[in-house]
Amino acid sequence: MPNAMMTSYTSAVKREDLLDVITNLKPTETQFFTGLKKSKAKSVYHEWPVDVYATVTNSSSDKKTVEGADWGDGDMVSPTREGNYTQIIKEVWKISGTAQVIDTAGMSNPKAYYQAKAMINWKHKAEWSLIHGTKTAGDASTAREMGGIFNLTTTNAVNAGGAELTESLLLDYLQLGWEASSAKISECYVGADLKRVISSFTAGSTKNIEAKDKRLVNAVDVYESDFGIIKIFLHRFIDSVVTASGTHNMLLIAPETLAYAGLREPANYDAPKGGDYEKGAIIGEFTLEDKGEYANVAIKNLAANGGGAS
Repeated sequence: MPNAMMTSYTSAVKREDLLDVITNLKPTETQFFTGLKKSKAKSVYHEWPVDVYATVTNSSSDKKTVEGADWGDGDMVSPTREGNYTQIIKEVWKISGTAQVIDTAGMSNPKAYYQAKAMINWKHKAEWSLIHGTKTAGDASTAREMGGIFNLTTTNAVNAGGAELTESLLLDYLQLGWEASSAKISECYVGADLKRVISSFTAGSTKNIEAKDKRLVNAVDVYESDFGIIKIFLHRFIDSVVTASGTHNMLLIAPETLAYAGLREPANYDAPKGGDYEKGAIIGEFTLEDKGEYANVAIKNLAANGGGAS
């Protein structure tokens, strides 16, 4: 019987064509977390003093004094304390002894690869928590949780009631921040639908600029408003918690009011060996410091109208 011809279909010794590069195109942007100023927490409840000036009334009666009058009482108020709880975020990795020594495509050091991947996952959890966290003291069985920006913003917490976003409405929201604080709103965080709406506005000037800001993963639009230039950040997690199905969120931020307050910086910790594997976790503990919640505007329950100025 003649020998059968070997083909690519019948060969038992052909090598697999496996590219020696691992492709991972999942998102990695953490613009809010990365852009925060740095502060230092020293306890699990991080506090900071907040002060305000006296309110200017709409009457002249408190702005004039009779000649020879007594000193009278002052209208100064004392500083108050605000605070937020630190939150522990943990991202575990685990790899068997065998997996560390076999010839693995795209991984010269599998342990280091998974540690680096765990750090990216940790940053995603941190980004989400800074936006959506609910302030919780915790106890022996309940984890502490920081208040995120939506939770901490109370003065200008807006329920849009399903209203469609228009240019006029965006300016109304910016005005809320201007009226409440001298801190300048210069950042706007929105999801894909509201970003497309804002891109269609024509009364302002929407354009792309180059910037050295390290958060600018992609080209960032800026919107020239009556209240200054606003950077528009397209954010992946801002709409992960919404008031109603099909609605959207928006954040208008004065960056000088916010900071990342670290108690334990994220780092890798190897667990004691418990078997034929290595295990560890990226662990970090921090909170969001908000020295002027009234300067920011947090809007929920917006509808995307498909664009166009009002």
